[in-house]
Amino acid sequence: MSKKFIVNAIVSLILIAVVVYFSGGIEVLREIKNLDLFYLFLAVVSLFVMYLAMAYRMFHLLKALKVNVKYFDVLKAHFAGMLAADFTPARMGYFASSVDLHYNYKVSSEKAFLVALGPQVFDFITKVLGGSLGILLIASKIAEIQDPVYLYFGVLVLVAMIAIMTLLMFSSRFVKFLRWLSFFLKHIPFGSFILLPVSKLLNMVERMQNHSGIIIKEMWVIIAMIAIAWPAKALSWYFVAKSVGITIDSGMDELIFYLLFQPMLTILEFIPTPTLAGMGLSEGGAVLVLGLYGIGSAKAAAFALVARFKTTLLSLTLGASETVELAKKAGKELKSILQLN
Repeated sequence: MSKKFIVNAIVSLILIAVVVYFSGGIEVLREIKNLDLFYLFLAVVSLFVMYLAMAYRMFHLLKALKVNVKYFDVLKAHFAGMLAADFTPARMGYFASSVDLHYNYKVSSEKAFLVALGPQVFDFITKVLGGSLGILLIASKIAEIQDPVYLYFGVLVLVAMIAIMTLLMFSSRFVKFLRWLSFFLKHIPFGSFILLPVSKLLNMVERMQNHSGIIIKEMWVIIAMIAIAWPAKALSWYFVAKSVGITIDSGMDELIFYLLFQPMLTILEFIPTPTLAGMGLSEGGAVLVLGLYGIGSAKAAAFALVARFKTTLLSLTLGASETVELAKKAGKELKSILQLN
């Protein structure tokens, strides 16, 4: 376990503790204790539907690339990626799904990364559009939030990530530029140690670009799966709210509210901070925004905590064993790389 992970975990736990303390402390725990389990079950089912859609687009792209792999195996890899995303800054751990496909199911590295990277670009575009609209319709129209700078910064980060991912998929010049930059690693402490894995990664990206046209060809399948996954995630949050006893009077249908509220808060998880996937930041944001609609801080904090940790618990069901198996196989290759150095 790295020192960076430990620091991120400590910062996240402190932020969560601060949110819970200022939201009423024991009252938050009481709200969680009194959850309506039927609505919580519906929230988990809705989230599972989102997982099914996200895994299917990876499966479809792999089939289009003539890779013979079972849908259930892709689903397990997706669960592993979602689990890793919950414990990494900016949720970049999701690409563990690609690593899992490569090590556990013998999918070539370039194809495994392509089927995760390509749909993620469309996901981020959806988050930027939905989150930006959420900021305009929810935050900017309420006097108490005159200038939600942290949310706008999150939008900029997502836009930058979209640009980088698109360049990685389609621009050979960008890869050549990165390869040129990598040579400077020789001149920094421990740079030669990481030069080999960086070089291998760039080689994989170059091979991936040979297949990147499939993302454009199968674009409508990706969009169709997003059309299922995004409302399913919003529905999951809606049911979490109902499990806590929250009803939002925002002047719009509640489901539409969560369609916009969910990507707006998710933006906070993608801001590169020393936290585990924005843990503490998004919960604080949820308490702030829901409070503007008259929701008590204890209920709002309970909602945010349940919304986060029900995702982690679902990911654990299939992701835990996949991650353990992945760690074993990836560890062997890392050991061989270290021996070469």
